[in-house]
Amino acid sequence: SDKVLFMYHDHLLEESTNCWGCMYNMPAAQIRKCSYKNHFTGNVLHDEKLTRLSTLMESFYARGVKPIVFFDMRTVPQCASPVEQKQYIELLSDEVLRIINQYNAREWVFVESTDLDFLKLLRKKDNKVKLMMDGNNANGMIQLCLENGFNGIVVENKHLHKQHVLQAHQHKLFVTTFNVKTNADHVAAINKWVDYIQ
Repeated sequence: SDKVLFMYHDHLLEESTNCWGCMYNMPAAQIRKCSYKNHFTGNVLHDEKLTRLSTLMESFYARGVKPIVFFDMRTVPQCASPVEQKQYIELLSDEVLRIINQYNAREWVFVESTDLDFLKLLRKKDNKVKLMMDGNNANGMIQLCLENGFNGIVVENKHLHKQHVLQAHQHKLFVTTFNVKTNADHVAAINKWVDYIQ
């Protein structure tokens, strides 16, 4: 609620933490008190707190060699009205661009989303930030990238084929894949010639 971005996968805190409620409605001071749930398939560290995005960016900014960082954006709060959602997207886009500029991160941060309108808004506000369309329809997303000046696509490994990667590369688009868990998955992803594996 006070425009501080946190790294968290969901909108509802009860999904993965000991807190309840929608992040959209809560101030940063309250969110910082939340700890991740401890369970076998997820986090096994005790009392791990949610982290502000700026904390991560500060640590990377100090490095001589920068990592490649993907901002995988969730843009529609489940607990916001349609009017609030529109305002939220506007504020979210401003804050994402502010952080990228503050840490001089245009070369090492990609912003990805399934939300076409959000990506279009970012492109309208900044024609140099790296934007990636996220989804499972590689051919359709390549076309959207070309129409809107985006920089690449993000496709789950099981939905991505080498021909998609070749087509994207012909248009100078990056390709990222995810859900690559086994050794065989890694070999398959590498053999598709993807640019990045998340």
